[in-house]
Amino acid sequence: MSIYDSFSKRLARSKKHDQDIYTYDTLPERLRTQIVFIIGDAVNNLIQQPDTYKEMVTILCREYGQFCLVPNPPMMYGNRLYKDEMNNFVLTENDTFKVLDAIELVLRYSLGNIAAYDLPKDHYRRQKVDSIIAELNERFKEHGVGYQFEENTIIRIDSQFTHAVAIKPVLSLLQKKGYEAVNKEFMSAFEHFKHGRNASAMNECLKAYESTMKVICINKGWSYSKSATASSLIEVCVSNGLVPDYWLSHLQGLKSVLASSILTPRNKESSHGAGPEPKEIPCHLVSYMVNVTASTILFMIAASEHVG
Repeated sequence: MSIYDSFSKRLARSKKHDQDIYTYDTLPERLRTQIVFIIGDAVNNLIQQPDTYKEMVTILCREYGQFCLVPNPPMMYGNRLYKDEMNNFVLTENDTFKVLDAIELVLRYSLGNIAAYDLPKDHYRRQKVDSIIAELNERFKEHGVGYQFEENTIIRIDSQFTHAVAIKPVLSLLQKKGYEAVNKEFMSAFEHFKHGRNASAMNECLKAYESTMKVICINKGWSYSKSATASSLIEVCVSNGLVPDYWLSHLQGLKSVLASSILTPRNKESSHGAGPEPKEIPCHLVSYMVNVTASTILFMIAASEHVG
């Protein structure tokens, strides 16, 4: 099922100015409700499903060393309502990680179920599981929750090295006076990325990178054309000794990396006409671009503090 981009979500995004990109210890109420829908879709997609909720609830209860997932589990005519118990658990459990346990278990169940039968006529079911996983990951991004379901496992986004050493530090650095435009553009890049607007995310990365160099030039009194592009701004920074001369070979390599990893993909993928078919920019490329941009901004600002 496609995700509807409602007015209220767009309005909330426009007002959001969080210091960090992701949260990890809480799950918003709306996300929990959406997870209940996702779990329902996953179970309904199973080839055989009569006792699925009972099996999953039993696995979790055994793991946690408790007889029920929630106090006073739902009952009807003396029978335990395992579906309602699972849903209530997702909606009310205070331990975020236990809720993540539940959704991970459900998706593993779904993938294992399809693999176990592997019937040609059920190729549709595998596609359905893939779409369910894609929705979950989009919901995580939509709510700014730092988890993804990848390779049969829920992982933290910040388990990627660059989030810890580039994304979070640059967000803190860009709060300083004079970097307001850079901060706005970089946050816009991440916001576009979170909501799948990949071409826009790449364009905002380039704008943030260009704005960083302009701020440095202004702070250092280095002249540059008001219409300067990233390529010419790099030349200005190089000619003014942004790093020591004995780093020249390294700087040339850095310049090449910056030009190829920030400028070239942006120019090739997002700034030219799409032609008869829209171009699809893969998420892994955009993720790389955001991380490279953050690292580059950090480097440029740090280097500028050591230049007269």
